[in-house]
Amino acid sequence: MTKKFRLVFLATVILTGACGLGMGAIALVPNPSPQLVALFDTLKLGFSGGMFSIFGLLGSSRQPDKPA
Repeated sequence: MTKKFRLVFLATVILTGACGLGMGAIALVPNPSPQLVALFDTLKLGFSGGMFSIFGLLGSSRQPDKPA
């Protein structure tokens, strides 16, 4: 894996984790305000997109076979 790939992958994992932690924190609030509900939906979208990105990056991390 190249340095650029690792940097992009690490940034994606960190942002996805931050969205997940934010969702967990908001989920613990007993009666969330409408603003918190909107923030939760935004974080949910970021978390879902991040997970799909991680799976996509993992699929593309394999180096192509070199011709003989």
